[in-house]
Amino acid sequence: MVKNPDDIDVQKAERLIAAAEATYKTGPVNAPRESLCGLQLMVARVHKNRGEPAKVIRAALKVLKLLGFEVKGAQVPRGRDEFEVVRWGLMAHGVVETWVQLWVAYATVAPELCADAESCARICYKICVGEDETFDDSYGKKARKAMEGDAAAARGGSTA
Repeated sequence: MVKNPDDIDVQKAERLIAAAEATYKTGPVNAPRESLCGLQLMVARVHKNRGEPAKVIRAALKVLKLLGFEVKGAQVPRGRDEFEVVRWGLMAHGVVETWVQLWVAYATVAPELCADAESCARICYKICVGEDETFDDSYGKKARKAMEGDAAAARGGSTA
């Protein structure tokens, strides 16, 4: 067990995830890798704490892929594809946080995708919780505050 998650060896964690994923005989659409998502989400959190939004996006999209999601046009740098959730995956623990991580990271490197990620976070929240009236209290306010802090840090201001 790691006392401080920010101290994890990200490359080692990613190698372990890839090795475990290779043991599956079918793709994540048919066999979601829910057991691997916690570690992959931790990788995304570490990148967030290190101020690496492009790596947050890569790690968060990997979480979604492990759960069977197929998302186009979400990578950075952006390609020609429009943002689209082609296939929704398993609504497992951490899926809402994963979309919120994307939403916050996009604010820095691909602001045109913020609304799409927020919408997906809200949809997943509504599916998982049964309503979306409390989304802002649970996630939205914190996400907006994090985005404001990231913007202030980028300008050289205080995030306190």
